[in-house]
Amino acid sequence: MSKLTLRASKGLLILALASLFSGCAVTRAIDTTEQLSQQGQGEAAIENLQAAKKNNPEDLRLDSAMYKQVGNLVARYQREADEALAAGDETTALERLNTVLKYDNGNMRARQTIDQLDSQRHLKALLADAKKLADSKPEEALKLIQQVLEERPSWSDAIQIRDSVMRRIAESNTLSPTLDSSLKKPVSLTFRSHNLMSIFDTISRLAGVNFVFDAEVPKGATASISATRTTAEDAINLLLATNQLRKKVLNHNTLLIYPARANKDREYRDMAVKTFFLSHANAKSVSAAMKSMIKVRDVHVDERINAIVLRDAPETLELASRLVQALDRPEFQLAFDVRRNHQHQFGF
Repeated sequence: MSKLTLRASKGLLILALASLFSGCAVTRAIDTTEQLSQQGQGEAAIENLQAAKKNNPEDLRLDSAMYKQVGNLVARYQREADEALAAGDETTALERLNTVLKYDNGNMRARQTIDQLDSQRHLKALLADAKKLADSKPEEALKLIQQVLEERPSWSDAIQIRDSVMRRIAESNTLSPTLDSSLKKPVSLTFRSHNLMSIFDTISRLAGVNFVFDAEVPKGATASISATRTTAEDAINLLLATNQLRKKVLNHNTLLIYPARANKDREYRDMAVKTFFLSHANAKSVSAAMKSMIKVRDVHVDERINAIVLRDAPETLELASRLVQALDRPEFQLAFDVRRNHQHQFGF
């Protein structure tokens, strides 16, 4: 046998032995992976395969084993995340879901669940802030709660806090409504023979106060006022005194303006005032429904907090309350039963 032939034979033998040893190593790696997987060490099993893959990059058996182990691990962590969410353990759920994405970056279910949890954390933070403001600044608290309910309309905790805050505001407005402190800040006004409604509009923009006018307040009346560094409240009182008008406080930033006559005093003394804070329906739309369906007398819409201030007889306010209950629902509910409710509840 020539030296060349002998050298070639030795090379083939070495390749064969290397292939044999490599095959044995891959088999051992796969066996070890199965053992780790059965012991519940899914991540260690994958790491073992990754190490074997570096030494045997072309071995398809490792690819097949990796696919299987990753699938098992993802399914397991997805299941554990679901169980954690059912138990209210969001921290564990997030840990499991992030591990799912570590091994399966394109897993849309895990990504969507993480996004939902992030949104829930944001909403919980808003609700916590609303709770802190409920006693000192109930209307600001109500705005935060409305943001929460826009995202999660059926969240019972938010609904419960909203109802509590609304009752607190309504009781405050009904029992002893007082004007906001912003009416105490200094203003300067100079108008000569100017439209009265325009003057009130200027004060409204300067002080953030809303005016509701009795139908008998003359819209074309003119007035004059010259006041330097007075308060918005004093300017209002001066306008009222010089134009035979009176005011009634409806809530902290809303005044009813009416002619200074005894019959009007009696009328407004006997009328009740109620504020409706809406969660789903648009305040303007509900106001229009009130005017057409139950013929309310004075209704004011506060778009900033999506609320309606209504002044009328107590029995009319009761009808208005029932109408609000029927209309202030998510759109999908209204589509099914608003007609039935108003037929049944109001007898129109």
